[in-house]
Amino acid sequence: MLFTICRKENDISTGGLSISLERSFAIDYTVPLTSNKVGIIMRDSGGKAVNYWVFIDVFLGLLWFGIMLVMTGLTVGFCVIRYYGGEKLHPQVSC
Repeated sequence: MLFTICRKENDISTGGLSISLERSFAIDYTVPLTSNKVGIIMRDSGGKAVNYWVFIDVFLGLLWFGIMLVMTGLTVGFCVIRYYGGEKLHPQVSC
């Protein structure tokens, strides 16, 4: 984005462009209407391998088994209802 403005290929640009001192010498900035600040705080691993799936550790194996059991039960239940009760849910209309 910045290069096209400097080469005068574009007159205006919008998007996530951070304002820096070097860039302010090359282009003119307006006052931002909104500001989105996103940061990541991470502990130093001390040379150990980082587990990126650590957020899943809060779920115990028994919970995962329960979720799969409920999903399987719902699937079987809906299949049975559709197979045996399909006519009652959507009766055929004859004229």
